[in-house]
Formats: sequence, C-alpha cells, structure tokens
Amino acid sequence: MGAALAGTPETCDTILLGRVTFTEGAGYWPTVANGEDAGFAQWIDKSPKHVVSSTLDSVDDWSNSTLLKGDPAAAGQGAQGGRGQGPHRRGQPDTGAFPA
Repeated sequence: MGAALAGTPETCDTILLGRVTFTEGAGYWPTVANGEDAGFAQWIDKSPKHVVSSTLDSVDDWSNSTLLKGDPAAAGQGAQGGRGQGPHRRGQPDTGAFPA
C-alpha cells in the first residue's frame, strides 16, 4: 500500500481524513516499522492529520491528529499545510467539500 502512495510526501504536508479512514489508519500505520510501507508509515505518523467527524469525540489515539467538528467546509479552511502545499484528502467523499 505504501508504494501506491509513495509520491504523497512530496506533494502535501497535511492529511485530511474522514472518520472511517482515520480509524482504519490509526489502527495500522503506527504499527508499521519494517517493509515496503515503513517509509510512508513514518511520514504519515509525523504529518498533521485533520479528521472530519461529527461522531468521534477524540482523535488522541494517533499522533498529530486534530478533530474538525461542525460545518466541514468551514472547518477545512484551517487544514492548510505548514509549507502551503495543501492537504492530502483521504476517506469519504464528503471530505471533498474542503478547499485545496
């Protein structure tokens, strides 16, 4: 899987996730230490993650994660990356409401 996402670290510096993708990722990426996915796992674990959810109460189980509640488009305004590259969107189609 990491090979399919290998170019992502060069094109974005923030990750925008839906609840389902966040929950799945939080259970997998922090556990990867070896193999072809290790480089991507290290990058995604260190990167800022913005999670869109109206049902989660916390995103503390994955480092560098921030929970965005309320209107998704308004919350997404603050999801710009530190280097201005913009967010990488992963997850449910409704996260597409966020501006790039």
